[in-house]
Amino acid sequence: MALLDLFRKKPKATGRAALTDWLDSRAAHLTQKGIHDYSRARAGTNWQQIYSEPIFLEALDIARWRSYPIGLRLVGELAEGALRPHAPAPAALPEAVAACALDAFDRHPVFPAIAAGEWASMRAELRASLVAAGLHPPKPVKDIAVPVGDTIFALMPMHPTIKQQDSLIVRNQLRTGLIALHEEFTATFDLEALAAALAPLS
Repeated sequence: MALLDLFRKKPKATGRAALTDWLDSRAAHLTQKGIHDYSRARAGTNWQQIYSEPIFLEALDIARWRSYPIGLRLVGELAEGALRPHAPAPAALPEAVAACALDAFDRHPVFPAIAAGEWASMRAELRASLVAAGLHPPKPVKDIAVPVGDTIFALMPMHPTIKQQDSLIVRNQLRTGLIALHEEFTATFDLEALAAALAPLS
C-alpha cells in the first residue's frame, strides 16, 4: 500500500488557510525574485560586492517589504479571477479573497524602516484594491501587473543612473511570473470547492 501511495495524486487544496498560505508565499516569491533578478542583472559582475554593502542591503529590505503588499494584490487578483466563475455568490468573493490576503499581511510585523502609519496605509490599500477588482470582469492574467509595473520599478534598490529606463523589463518579469503562478494555482486548488468555501450562497 505504501508503494501505491507514491503514485496517488495529492488531493487539491480547498480551504481558506491553504489560500492564505499560498498568497503569502507566492506574493513574497514574485516580488523578491524580481527585485533580486533585476538588481543582480543591473550590478553585473559587481553584484557580489554590492550585496555585501550595508546601505544596499537596507535598501533591499525596504524594497522587499514595500513590494510585498503589492505582490499580495497581484496574486490575490489572480486568485479571485480564477475562482469567480465557480463561486456560488460571486459578489462576496472579492471580500473573502481580500480577507485571506490581509491575514497573510498580518502575519508579518511592521518592518522597522517603514512607519506604522504607512504600514497601515499599505494594508488598507491592499484591501481596497482587491475589493475594487471585483467590480470589473477578471483581467487576463498577463494584464494584472500592468498598473503596478512602474511602482515596482521605482522600488528597485539601485541608483537611478544604474536603473536607466527598465520599467518595461520589470513589468514583463511580473507578467511572466503571474502567468506561471496562474498555472500553479489552478493545479494546486480545487477551484469549485474553494470558491464555494469562500463565497457560498447565503
